[in-house]
Amino acid sequence: MDVLKIPENSIVGHINWGTFTLRDVVAKSGGASPFGNDTVKYTGSSNDAALDAAVPRFKADAQASARFEADVNHQGRFKVPVLTTHGIGDSTVFVEGSDTLRQRMQASGNGARLVQTYVNSSEHSYLGDPIYPPLFEALLAWVNQGTKPTPAGIAARCSALRPAQAAECRFDTAYAPRPLASRIAPR
Repeated sequence: MDVLKIPENSIVGHINWGTFTLRDVVAKSGGASPFGNDTVKYTGSSNDAALDAAVPRFKADAQASARFEADVNHQGRFKVPVLTTHGIGDSTVFVEGSDTLRQRMQASGNGARLVQTYVNSSEHSYLGDPIYPPLFEALLAWVNQGTKPTPAGIAARCSALRPAQAAECRFDTAYAPRPLASRIAPR
């Protein structure tokens, strides 16, 4: 768990997701894997040298990597409003990945089209009933009326929509994600 940086109760789900998602990616990448770990240094165990030496190594197929890159690398070139939300205790890499999204959208000149919100939750797939209505309202207002939301405005709207359950509106407007490399060994 220290090496994977995910809770024990999530390991089976992650293995399942990774197995079937990787199978699909490989199939769509010409039957070869676009991913490799041949340059990764694994850490987080009581004996990192032994861990790193014992991990099976795979080299990414160059053609599969190129196909995958062409298919998924948007480089932040979204021409529509993008509103994201993540649980800050989520055991997946999506929270840190949101920093990469922000960087890419800013680099492509589309940073103004991105609003990111974070919820004090360890969940990935469902953050709670009060969280979603203010997000959908905010996105619709942004798309239909051009009113760009703010994380603070979304958090306030959540509490206004559910005054009896305001404590369940766990938006953390001060949260800033760490770089993706803080969770995934660079490749």
